[in-house]
Amino acid sequence: MLSTVAFEILDGRITTIRGVTDPDELEHIGPLADAFAVQRKAFATRRSPEGAGPG
Repeated sequence: MLSTVAFEILDGRITTIRGVTDPDELEHIGPLADAFAVQRKAFATRRSPEGAGPG
C-alpha cells in the first residue's frame, strides 16, 4: 500500500475527499510498499525497449 483515499458522503453526495500518504498514519492498516522502489520500477518499465521483459 502506498496511500489511501477516503470519501465522506452526505445525502448521497461526496462532501470531502481525503488522501493519506504519511507512512506513520498508514502503518496500522497493513504492510506499506516502498514508494521509491515502486517509482523506480515504473520508470524502468516505461524506459525499457519495446518487447523487453521487466528488469
